[in-house]
Amino acid sequence: MFTLTINLTSIQLQNFHLGGDKILLAKAVPTAQGLSQSQVTWLAMAPQATLVVSWQETYGIYVATALPIMEEAIIPANSLSSASLGGSYTYGSAGTFSGPSATPAPTDSYSLLNQYQNGSLGAPLTVGLLQAASVSNSPVAAAPVTADTVLQNQTDIMTPNPAVYIWAQSPGGSLASGMELIVVGSPLLVPFNSSTTSLTVTYNDATGAFQLTY
Repeated sequence: MFTLTINLTSIQLQNFHLGGDKILLAKAVPTAQGLSQSQVTWLAMAPQATLVVSWQETYGIYVATALPIMEEAIIPANSLSSASLGGSYTYGSAGTFSGPSATPAPTDSYSLLNQYQNGSLGAPLTVGLLQAASVSNSPVAAAPVTADTVLQNQTDIMTPNPAVYIWAQSPGGSLASGMELIVVGSPLLVPFNSSTTSLTVTYNDATGAFQLTY
């Protein structure tokens, strides 16, 4: 279980409400250069004096027939609610998942072969990982945390990471979980890993960004 505690002062909370800000989380994605921020917002939360976000590092896999549109929520057409790490899956021509197959994915990843004809021959699907959470003891349904464009008969390798990015953004009224958006603000990398499972952040008015509190 990973736990992120987010603390705001009473004046900061008032200012967040006046500015219409939401608190946003996105998962970190491993790259050859290190961790980078997923382009998909995992959680979009109304500010409170204290928010406690908790989650397990378990994932599902989704497919969407539409390509991501900036500032619109990704709407999965189908999903596999629970996938096995290192599992290799197929999204078949009938629009159903199968797997894991006897040929595994990398041990730290999930793979999905797209065999579905999405309209015209060879047209791509949007493919990614889903993850559920709990926010201040209220369950939050699994939402997209990544989004890749995958052509027909190609395989997507999806490698998760427990680290998250956090930032505040306004206007927050239209911001939602599972949305691809242009980040306005200064996201903070919260470096969760196998040995660091509980961290706290506060908001720094001088920098306009969150900061780790040890």
